[in-house]
Amino acid sequence: MDTNNTRRLADLININDQELAAIAVSGIELDSREVTAGDVFLACAGFASDGRDYIDQAIAAGAVAVLAEQDERWPNHSMRHGIPIVVVEKLSQKISAIAGQFYKHPSQQLPVLAVTGTNGKTSCTQLLQQLLNALDKSCGVIGTLGAGADGELAAGINTTPSAVAIQKLLANWLADNISTAAMEVSSHGLEQGRVQALQFELALFTNLSRDHLDYHGSMQAYAEAKARLFRQPGLKHAVINIDDNFSSSLLSIINDDVEVTRFSIDAAQDKNKRIDVWVENISYHPDGVSAELHSPWGEFELHSPLLGSFNLSNVVAVVSSLGVLGYPVATVIEKLQVLGTIAGRMEKVTSATDINVVVDYAHTPDALEKALVAMRQHSEGDVWCVFGCGGDRDQGKRSLMGETVQRYADHVVVTSDNPRHESASDIINQILGGVNCPSLVEEDRAKAIDFTIANAKAGDCVLLAGKGHEEYQQVGDLRVPFSDIKQARLALAKRAGVSQ
Repeated sequence: MDTNNTRRLADLININDQELAAIAVSGIELDSREVTAGDVFLACAGFASDGRDYIDQAIAAGAVAVLAEQDERWPNHSMRHGIPIVVVEKLSQKISAIAGQFYKHPSQQLPVLAVTGTNGKTSCTQLLQQLLNALDKSCGVIGTLGAGADGELAAGINTTPSAVAIQKLLANWLADNISTAAMEVSSHGLEQGRVQALQFELALFTNLSRDHLDYHGSMQAYAEAKARLFRQPGLKHAVINIDDNFSSSLLSIINDDVEVTRFSIDAAQDKNKRIDVWVENISYHPDGVSAELHSPWGEFELHSPLLGSFNLSNVVAVVSSLGVLGYPVATVIEKLQVLGTIAGRMEKVTSATDINVVVDYAHTPDALEKALVAMRQHSEGDVWCVFGCGGDRDQGKRSLMGETVQRYADHVVVTSDNPRHESASDIINQILGGVNCPSLVEEDRAKAIDFTIANAKAGDCVLLAGKGHEEYQQVGDLRVPFSDIKQARLALAKRAGVSQ
């Protein structure tokens, strides 16, 4: 309950009954376990469970009213234990607006920068936060790594939190005088309406490749979900990666009143395209990448400590976004030198050994290809790749990921990822359907990492792909503690002969 944020039920929804309209509401919750006295419980027909099954628990916890998804099961308003249950048609799609009403639409006052795309969302939002902080501007961030505005991220379940959680976070940040929010916007979040009532200052598109087909069913449906962000009412700026084939489709649906900025790291690809920000004379080296940046704000020498061409694209995306918003690009370019590591995103595992080990979250064929290409760009030795595929997810990409690793790595090590409710060995066999070169199969991920680091030759590089920042393996319903980074450090210490 939030005693400083009391509303009437009529402030949240249109309701004709004056007695119901006058009910005082001090909070809104989607989870019956979080309900406290004075709250309204939003009982949606969810994807994994039905909130209407938990109405009794919410009432017992002190709910003063329940808004329930209307269907044949719940066709009319009713009372239960003296508490009104108000049925709302398509409630799930209205949660963002209801939460916006309760929290007084904070995104209309706090600039929110949205990042969408298959890969690069986390990196771009984290880079936006780091660079804005370096410019002495406070920035909250919401995404895969969690949410926070002070350097400490509170872990979340989803890349894009619930519609209620988002509005509450933004309202709190507005009250705390945070200047900007940067958030990852996933296809699930767009499809499920979690950001439907938000007003975005800027939307950034990174790329589109195969992912989440277990949910969306087809690439067309997946692409259409991503495109929704760029039709969001109130959007002011769109920053588009025109190196991606989907960019032309996006550009065709953006409203004329939205200022569009196009960026590229491969401007030579198509001289006929309009490009606003681009780089050339790119040089990859062990300490990062350098390039010449051309933009409406001038020409600059760009130096980034981040590895790979895809990270160069992320950096150009973020520089373009900040330039569009009026920040001094020369200063932004200068601040690139102090960028810190992004957890589980081409993260170097520091050690004094003779090989390089990098942990990356790459879990799609496209992301895996880009990560392996980056390893080639920054190393002269052999490339080893330890990877698997997640269970209960798109099975069609498994052999494709096997093909990708075979094409770009010198040594293929296939292991488990998050098997969830599938057999790890069955997943591995599907991966091997795309592999026709000699490879090591070791289902135990720790043993696979240990073997690879022990057997790599001096000057080689090792990519541990798929899990990135995660500190667990999902096996069935259990989250078993496990970290690629921690396991790699143990293996590196053993290689160096250091006791742990």
